Amino acid sequence: MTLLQAPENVPLEIIKINSGVELKKQLTTLDLYTTESIIKLKGARFGPVLIQKVKEGNMKFAIGHGIAEKIIVEILLEKSKL
Repeated sequence: MTLLQAPENVPLEIIKINSGVELKKQLTTLDLYTTESIIKLKGARFGPVLIQKVKEGNMKFAIGHGIAEKIIVEILLEKSKL
């Protein structure tokens, strides 16, 4: 599922980033990589998507809908049940 489709306040893992080199560079500056654990705090129909890195609990980011659509995530709880 994409980050836009993901539920709020649930631990997620970034599985894939469907983008070009430039966007991946921008996300790297925010320390957002594949296998990174995040929590989607807020994602309204309009406006930015607010995320928080699990490792750095006070580090929060706002990203646009276009970027959030390109980030593929998986719920961490589902992964632990396998």
